[in-house]
Amino acid sequence: MDPTETRIAKFLLDTGLLDQFQYQSAKDHQSQAGGKFHMVVMQLGLVPEERMVMVMSKVIGLPKVTLTGKRPDPEALKRLSVDFCNERLVYPSALIEGGTALRLVMADPTDVATRNQAQIRSGLKIRPVVAAVSEVREAVRRDYGIEEKKEAFVMGSIDLSLTDEEANDNEFKVTDLSGKTLVKHEQDLSGRATLARRLEKLIEGQEKFETAMQDVIELCVEKGLFSPAEIQERMKKR
Repeated sequence: MDPTETRIAKFLLDTGLLDQFQYQSAKDHQSQAGGKFHMVVMQLGLVPEERMVMVMSKVIGLPKVTLTGKRPDPEALKRLSVDFCNERLVYPSALIEGGTALRLVMADPTDVATRNQAQIRSGLKIRPVVAAVSEVREAVRRDYGIEEKKEAFVMGSIDLSLTDEEANDNEFKVTDLSGKTLVKHEQDLSGRATLARRLEKLIEGQEKFETAMQDVIELCVEKGLFSPAEIQERMKKR
């Protein structure tokens, strides 16, 4: 870890926001997948992003801002492309200092490379501030006019989305955890109530299965059979 990451990690440990087990889990994940330590901690859900924003602001010494309900600065938005902002998780919020500098909201203000690229692309001095990842993403989507993608409805491993062909043929599938087809065509159903009951049983069975698997995984870790990093690596290969 670089010195800034080390200071953030130390602060998290000293304040009890991370315990030693969580710290090691995040380190193991970082060694496998890469990325900044504090970003990994948020991705794993070990520290809420709102709390992490406060930690970064305190440790790095940058102002913390919120983007919710803020009106965009059209001139600032012109200085950086939507692709750059999406990829780097930054948001140009305002031109300041007589138009010679850009206030850049960053989800990861320790990312010096992104800061330098923003300066080159905008032609302005960069004045970074920090905000939550979700707020930066939402602000970029909202103020650059990005349309939200409609995702297929998926609950666990039950996919109820329709392809164009299935929609035209009035056909769809409902599968269980093993991939076995339980419902293939609307003629297999005796009304919505039957479908609802079948889905409830599928979901209940899946929840019980996931709970049991989580108990097994925790027991394996506790007995030293696997490390958290090994389990995460196995899950990636599924």
